[in-house]
Amino acid sequence: MVRLAVDTATRPLGSSEAELPSGVADEKIVPSVPAWPVTLLLGLYPVWWAIGVLDMILIPFAFVMGLYLLRTPGVRVPRGFGLWLIFLGWAAFSLIEVNGIANYLNFFFKYAIYLSATVLFVYVYNARRQLDARKILGLLTIVWLTTVAGGYLGVAFPGGVLRTPMSFVVSVLKVVFPGSATILNNELVQYMVVRRFAQYNPTSFFGVAPRPTAPFRFTNNWGFAYSVLLPAAVAYALVASPKRKILILGILIPASLVPALLTLNRGMMVGVAIAMVYASVRLLFRGRPGPLIATALFAVVAFGLFSALHIQDRLDTRLGHEGSSTDVRASLYEQSLQSVPASPIFGKGTPQGGNNATDPNAPPVGTQGQVWMVLVSHGPVALAGFLGWFGLVVWQSRRRTDVPGFACHVALTVATIELFYYGTLPYGMPMMMTIAAVAVRPLTEPSAR
Repeated sequence: MVRLAVDTATRPLGSSEAELPSGVADEKIVPSVPAWPVTLLLGLYPVWWAIGVLDMILIPFAFVMGLYLLRTPGVRVPRGFGLWLIFLGWAAFSLIEVNGIANYLNFFFKYAIYLSATVLFVYVYNARRQLDARKILGLLTIVWLTTVAGGYLGVAFPGGVLRTPMSFVVSVLKVVFPGSATILNNELVQYMVVRRFAQYNPTSFFGVAPRPTAPFRFTNNWGFAYSVLLPAAVAYALVASPKRKILILGILIPASLVPALLTLNRGMMVGVAIAMVYASVRLLFRGRPGPLIATALFAVVAFGLFSALHIQDRLDTRLGHEGSSTDVRASLYEQSLQSVPASPIFGKGTPQGGNNATDPNAPPVGTQGQVWMVLVSHGPVALAGFLGWFGLVVWQSRRRTDVPGFACHVALTVATIELFYYGTLPYGMPMMMTIAAVAVRPLTEPSAR
């Protein structure tokens, strides 16, 4: 059984590399695990999507990582990791509140993602020699590029559908094992193996514009990934070769604004704005005005595209059709809070059907935001551990002055804010935990400067 030790060999985790005491970079205190599980998991992101296993690919890779950690001495975790373990433990007991096959499937899948993301965090945190900050940023940039490319697919082929190889496997299994049809016909399973490029109904009377989603399930998943991974892509460009720097900063990021704006995702726009303003102001106080100038140029380009693509007209059309969406969200949040007294200890296990007079087809209570999902599904104690963990990571990483560390701090700050209106399962949670591992692990590699 793996023994986790709290990492106390360094100064507070916000320290810059120059402040670390001698001996911190001693390889004897850094566990040795191979890089390939994380490299394949993130580096082959578009492949997992095309095959039809993107939603669950983290689980088998986490199992392999767990085996490596079990046989590796000296595995460490950062201070405060107990908050996350409190969340995991408390959420596990929520199983006693679950009933029905569909709800059991929902619970176990989500909990498997939480556990797998935990293993991913511990693995990346300890793989400091094999997976330095630059490599991790490069891998996250691949995920960001996959997101952008998927967005363009949604723009070019809004009605496009990818029937992945896994969809045919599922069809065969239903014939060979008729008893499995109940599980395999589950909506979650079907969404995993048949991927749509955009949220779009061409027969709609209202003429609502398509909103790119590929490689994810919903536009909100796309918006979360784009806004959280953008700081990582910028940071990677800054530490990469001059050619890649020009390619990413001068071409790819401006080009990415087209699918980003066409998602009509207001939450994503707010997140990107927060990230850029927060980062540029922090750096301005350090005597570096360049990022503020870059932010201003970015805003000019974004505004130009906003006008050229008639985004305001598209938003007006969407809101004219879905004008009650804000009211629906407010109602769901209110019902989430009202559900706590009925099950104040372990929650309901999964999101619950609600009573929404504004929209009878509204999503279940405990969706439309990870915070509300945790509150309804697992209760206030689990939510305290969940938010406490990410809040602590943001706080601990606030003093990072190296490019990768500061970028990860900015990304986590934005992600933590977006937890209140975006869900993170199954895509966003592993992204957050990977970024968190880089943000709080001791600086021992030169590429982190």
